[in-house]
Amino acid sequence: MKMKVNSLIQYFEINKLSTVEQTSEKIRRRTVKSTDIDYVKKIMNDVKKNNDKALLKYTSKFDRVKLLPNQLRVNNKEIKEAYSIIDSEIVKELKILKKSVEKTEKKIMKLFSNFVNDVEIRDKRSYIKYNMVPLESVGCYVPGGKAVYPSSLIMSSVPAKIAGVKRIIVCSPPSLDKKINPSVLVAADICQVDEIYKVGGAQAIAAMGYGTNSIKPVEKIVGPGNIFVYQAKKIISEDVGIDLPAGPSELLIIADNSADKELIISDLFAQAEHGTDSLCGVVTTSKRLAKDLIRLIQERLPQIERRDIVSKSLLKNGFIVYCKSMQECIDFANDFASEHLEIMTENQDSVAKEMTSSGVVLIGNYTPAAFSDYGLGTNHVLPTGGSGKFYSALSSIDFTRRFFIAKTTKEKLKNNLVKIEKLSNQEGLINHGESAKARFVNENVKSISKKNN
Repeated sequence: MKMKVNSLIQYFEINKLSTVEQTSEKIRRRTVKSTDIDYVKKIMNDVKKNNDKALLKYTSKFDRVKLLPNQLRVNNKEIKEAYSIIDSEIVKELKILKKSVEKTEKKIMKLFSNFVNDVEIRDKRSYIKYNMVPLESVGCYVPGGKAVYPSSLIMSSVPAKIAGVKRIIVCSPPSLDKKINPSVLVAADICQVDEIYKVGGAQAIAAMGYGTNSIKPVEKIVGPGNIFVYQAKKIISEDVGIDLPAGPSELLIIADNSADKELIISDLFAQAEHGTDSLCGVVTTSKRLAKDLIRLIQERLPQIERRDIVSKSLLKNGFIVYCKSMQECIDFANDFASEHLEIMTENQDSVAKEMTSSGVVLIGNYTPAAFSDYGLGTNHVLPTGGSGKFYSALSSIDFTRRFFIAKTTKEKLKNNLVKIEKLSNQEGLINHGESAKARFVNENVKSISKKNN
């Protein structure tokens, strides 16, 4: 059952008529429009066909900035100028944020590399080894618009550097002054990004995936964005790799009567200010808490900064879900698979252990989503749209390829000929068996060089 409590935020109850799964799907369905996909496909096909000409057209249309082809790429002069504009304290904090991400990613890469290197099976007649190499090139998308995200650039490019990627490029929409925000340029320079382009939206994803006159294509595209970037990455994934469907920002808070209402409201406002398409909500075992939150949202909204964006976001996508038990709250959270999940309950650590699908799980009053965005050490490029059920947070592992290397001897192959023939014949792949047996046909023996065995 859904009950419209007021004009600002939607209220749902889990019951026999509206299960956990049905309620989760109902909330998410409100945020997706099929027309968005068609529109994005049109933009991407245009970029694929018309290259830079299409990029300049959409930059003029969406960003209201007219660029020449030679202005698409950021030059060294613009980067130096950015340092003269941005406060030195911000530069310092960006460097500290980079180091915190590096610390986590170096640990991940070291442990994962050791794991891969340990995967080796060897006997006298054969060996199998698991191998890992970095990707050659990666494109990082950095959102723009009403907010700037140098932190997202750091979260995307640092893991790629740690993995050993040779070419890292960044695309971000320009401001009306035909420049990318100076904090983004400084962050790119701190992270030793190779190329920076003044392109945003779905057209930037198309440019990095298909390539244009000015932008060489990459092997993988990473980074968060709005619903159009989200759809563009899903489309481009047929041609190049993507990290995950990182679309409009999300926050779900599990709360009970022990939760601090003011902190819940504060965190909802913080996440909702990302944009009017942000998806923020609470799942609780307390009807009283739900009622209090609805009242407090109305009371606090007029007092906050960026209230226009926050109010539109909550009106469009905000929600509160009431469950009869904490287990129902847990089931809802796992089915909803939010980007960020905060837990403000009694027995917080026990609840956290039952979480299986959120991008990041943040436990207690002193681990807000804002800290995970700025310096906690976790990566804030996270799966959205419910994709946390099968995607994970971005890490250095995502910028590598893993594959097997194997070698065997004539004797071992000969001992397995019958097995190969039986199994391949059973699957109707007759030539597989013949291929293996060809190594032992008398007239072919002399043509096989001994030095290759």
